[in-house]
Amino acid sequence: MFDEHVRTEVFVREAMALGLDRNDTIVRRRLRQKMEFVSHGEQPLTPPSDQQLQAHLEAHPERFMSEPRFSFQQVFLDPSRRGERLNRDAEALVVELNQADAAADPSSLGDPLAMASASWQGERRSELLAQFGTTFTDALQQQPQGRWVGPISSAYGMHLVRVSSITPGELPPLDQVREGVLRDWQDVQRQNHQESYYRNLLARYSVRLPQF
Repeated sequence: MFDEHVRTEVFVREAMALGLDRNDTIVRRRLRQKMEFVSHGEQPLTPPSDQQLQAHLEAHPERFMSEPRFSFQQVFLDPSRRGERLNRDAEALVVELNQADAAADPSSLGDPLAMASASWQGERRSELLAQFGTTFTDALQQQPQGRWVGPISSAYGMHLVRVSSITPGELPPLDQVREGVLRDWQDVQRQNHQESYYRNLLARYSVRLPQF
């Protein structure tokens, strides 16, 4: 261990003597990281009050909102099987399903799709994004409730859907998300302090743009 320490020290000192530390992107990035780390410790954070945390929660609702939840049924139509008949088949099935209303069994209609069930209850938006993709999930949120509509495209193909309910996301009370709000508040304070630290350092320098 001693020999390794000496070897490192010798090479580092010789490298600096040769100027190998200059204009090296990796070295410069590491030095910047160290200075940013130093700035974090210069001003310890005072624990925030509940009022400050509540204000932070309300100022950034998108970071803490619960996800919307969807309940719906779907009938899959495989474009590779139906080809040019797809839109015509979709229109006929929509009429049939709406006439049958709640008595219709979507699992007995359409084409087989092993990756997705016919009925979904209280599924989070993130789960639907992972399962069906953005296009389907965004379109699902725009559909009327209680009626079969479609077709709507997904990562698999086309779907007829009947939305039974959509529960919008809500901003939870502070007590339920206190730890997350505290971490986020601390991150923001550190970023603000780091920016102020940088601006104070920048004031010591004269910055000139190169002429092209």
